[in-house]
Amino acid sequence: MCQRSGYSKPKTWSVAILLTCLIGISACSSSNDNAPANDDLDTIPTMPGDLAYTPCISSQDAYPPTNDNPGTIPTMPGDLTSTVYSTHEVELFWTASTDDGWVMGYDIFRDGIPVANLLDASSFFEGTLAPSTTYLYRVSAVDDDANRSLSVELFVTTGDSEGGSASGQVIAAEPTMTPVRAKTFRFSWIDIANATHYKLLENSDGNSGFTQIYSDLLPSTECIDHVVPLYARSNAQYILQTCVSNQCVDSSVISVSGTLDMAIGYIKPSEFSNYSVVLSADGKTMAIGDYRERSVYVYTRFGSQWNLQSHLTLGDGVSSSFGDGEVSLSADGNRLAVVVDREVDIYVRIKDEWIHETRIAAVGYGFGHIISLSADGNTVAVGSFETEAVSVYSRDNGSWDRRAYLKISDTTRDDWYGHTVSLSADGRILAVGAPGFSMDTTDGTVYTFALKDGSWIRQAEIKASNPDNGDSFGGDISLSADGNTLAVGAVGESSNARGVNGNQHDNSAFAAGAVYVFSRQGGDWTQQVYLKSSNHDQGDTFGHAVSLSADGNTLAIGATNERSNATGVNGDQDDNTVEGSGAVYLFTRRENTWWQTAYLKAKNGDEYDYFGDILTLSADGDTLAVGASQHGKNHLNTTGTHQFPVFRQPGAVYLY
Repeated sequence: MCQRSGYSKPKTWSVAILLTCLIGISACSSSNDNAPANDDLDTIPTMPGDLAYTPCISSQDAYPPTNDNPGTIPTMPGDLTSTVYSTHEVELFWTASTDDGWVMGYDIFRDGIPVANLLDASSFFEGTLAPSTTYLYRVSAVDDDANRSLSVELFVTTGDSEGGSASGQVIAAEPTMTPVRAKTFRFSWIDIANATHYKLLENSDGNSGFTQIYSDLLPSTECIDHVVPLYARSNAQYILQTCVSNQCVDSSVISVSGTLDMAIGYIKPSEFSNYSVVLSADGKTMAIGDYRERSVYVYTRFGSQWNLQSHLTLGDGVSSSFGDGEVSLSADGNRLAVVVDREVDIYVRIKDEWIHETRIAAVGYGFGHIISLSADGNTVAVGSFETEAVSVYSRDNGSWDRRAYLKISDTTRDDWYGHTVSLSADGRILAVGAPGFSMDTTDGTVYTFALKDGSWIRQAEIKASNPDNGDSFGGDISLSADGNTLAVGAVGESSNARGVNGNQHDNSAFAAGAVYVFSRQGGDWTQQVYLKSSNHDQGDTFGHAVSLSADGNTLAIGATNERSNATGVNGDQDDNTVEGSGAVYLFTRRENTWWQTAYLKAKNGDEYDYFGDILTLSADGDTLAVGASQHGKNHLNTTGTHQFPVFRQPGAVYLY
């Protein structure tokens, strides 16, 4: 793991560690970090912080700063430049260092040999050099406690005639890029001795052009970990610029290729059955509800690493309540709602400790089948399809009170009204799914409500553009943050179309599934697009799970019964040999036009894993968590043939 402590107290590096970093496997570790030998992220040690980038190793190993005396080391001298006056005369210039005491002077090295110790100077002249010769100069500061700073370096070539010109040739570092776990690209290179800084440039999709990511990287940096939205970087390109002052040269272009399996995060804490997964807005807190254990695992991300922060136990014994383990997080990740015993518990996080705040008592049988928290964590909607109702609670002065009990007069239990709910970020727009799940009588409906003048008003009744009995329209729903974009899954939809806005009326692919996206202007909802998978097949159940980013421009869709043998990102979609392995599809919207951008599989999937049966996007769209509720179960019966799995068995969560 790359060092994450910047340049505060550099370590002494062994030859083995140096060689390891130089070949692109960073062994530069923090004080409590040892690289784990497996992918079970709950076993990873904690990290000291979340930095913008990760320096791997300093090339100052030959000239390590001394820090045996009290106080901090001086800052590195800046902006080292040179003027070559002749075949044998050179002058160096730099900007002064600073210190918590005072800087006494500067040590000058030429080709590793000390040539001067200067008191309070910012230049150095040397007049006895050989003509047409390149020298490596290093300048470091020394403070009143005899601590020496990191060295700034510069190659200088003397002239080949009187009045020769300055040199300072810039040589490009050539990085390697290695996908590593948890959505991370690791860039490693050998430091160029005279580099004053580096710049990492990214062309995120291979077409948008290169832009700099992060601030300038410090000289002597040899490795950084770049955390990416993995599903959106399969065609990315990168360039490392090596710079001497304001002169920079490009490395060769690095193009991302392959299915990126090694960069897919994988979380499987012992044997658990992930019933619900949710991310905070910034994607740095993740809660996983465990139906079987009646508990919640809370993970937090530091840099490129996920760590188990807390394991909240909700009760003893095996759950008997459908809905136990359903979770929802506030945008900042500091308030958690979770269903237990058909009631809703609210927890708040204070200094990394989760404190039980209140319990919302059940209202009718089946209360708490589904829940949704507003972004500020002060409003929660609770669905109950068995009583065909949705209850809305809000928090005021620390007290949670019911503000609305929403029913539809013409629905029945067969409509499954309240099976899904989704709140806008401000908690003022609510969508409620009534998917029906009946092959004979219902096609599914989504109802929207708006909070006006303190009262919840029914706003719209939304239907698919091609309704048919058994489509289960509304089986999953997701609202954008502003409540103006709504995605609706219909796992039973059976058209034979593929892609965007295909033929909706050819019902020859039973339960292939579809997703509909609606947009709202004022109080009116209009269907914007009709989405099908790029490799649809009968029974894929595309649309089983849907999740929108906050701006509504990125949409993740699960197809739990998809059958391909692919792994990772954008693999082969057409090998239908792994029944029930599941897949996830990413779609992007720009100026009201939608297109598919990624096709995702587990990196270690198997038959009947049902990858994609639960999923969630962070608000910024940069992190996608995908559940596979049956992953890890032995699906063989006593005769050695595959059988349909028992409901709610051990599962896993994948991060993209």
